[in-house]
Amino acid sequence: VMAWLTNLGQFSGSFYRKHPSTDMTGMMKYIVHRISEGSSEAGDIYKPVKDLMFRVIVEQIIEHTGGYQNVADLTDEQLKCLAGGSKLRSESLAAGSAKDDTSRKAK
Repeated sequence: VMAWLTNLGQFSGSFYRKHPSTDMTGMMKYIVHRISEGSSEAGDIYKPVKDLMFRVIVEQIIEHTGGYQNVADLTDEQLKCLAGGSKLRSESLAAGSAKDDTSRKAK
């Protein structure tokens, strides 16, 4: 399910980046409505899951529409590189992504 939500967010973000004049209000209202559907009931045990789903979709939309990269678990060197220029920032973040990709392939 998370892969599907991530792909939905990536597709939506890419679409809105390519077509910036498109109004995203309708899509966002639909996502919020579908996720919050039934959450007003007392004792909704799925509330944390719905919040996570909304977060995944919105995070991907922001990342792909605005070109922002969500970065978690930065090393001390990467944090220091973020204080530098734009080239240094992009290189340090790209190096961190490459390390993550190689560790995933090794498993």
